[in-house]
Amino acid sequence: MALQDATAGVTLLGQPLTPWWFGQLDQLTRLSFSLKYAWLLEQLAANYDGHARLVVSRDTILEQSLTGLAKTPLRNLCTLSVITLEHETAVDAGGVTREWYSVLALAILEPSQGLFIVTNQDDQSFFINPNSERVHGPNHLERYLAIGRLLGRAIIDEQVLPFHFCVPLFKMLLGYPISIQDVRYLDPTVYSSLTYIRDCDD
Repeated sequence: MALQDATAGVTLLGQPLTPWWFGQLDQLTRLSFSLKYAWLLEQLAANYDGHARLVVSRDTILEQSLTGLAKTPLRNLCTLSVITLEHETAVDAGGVTREWYSVLALAILEPSQGLFIVTNQDDQSFFINPNSERVHGPNHLERYLAIGRLLGRAIIDEQVLPFHFCVPLFKMLLGYPISIQDVRYLDPTVYSSLTYIRDCDD
């Protein structure tokens, strides 16, 4: 699967966004986070068309889930999730999906997976592992594509994931420039050295 840059002016399906939509977004920036989130869910709900069904085994939940997420057709991205665990009779009334998110998130963050690293021991925030290619080979970016889809799906399904990213990663996801101030979230020691060099008069 080829990865490509996204364009902010069109939807995932290639439909152009109208200018009034950007004006609405500008007004939205003045609202509280909870109102922004409610607005987003309302916009998404208007486009739901069916469900995205995924069948996984507990024994191979990570591999099956990432493969399924990566292969989800674009037309099925903006749909609610229905998760089925193989050989289990539970009907997904929300509990199975909630458990799937929790178990999958913890599996993704497992250090042996080599996908993310803890950048701050105090708040346990995560950043992409720069050495992930050593663990997963040349197709390692496909795993991040699937994880990105998991994050988007969590928003649609109104699920809270049991981890958070460090500030620089959020800025990168939003397209904001990174500054020397952001290094403190990645490595406080390096940040101190850089600021010392920057501020030193000698």
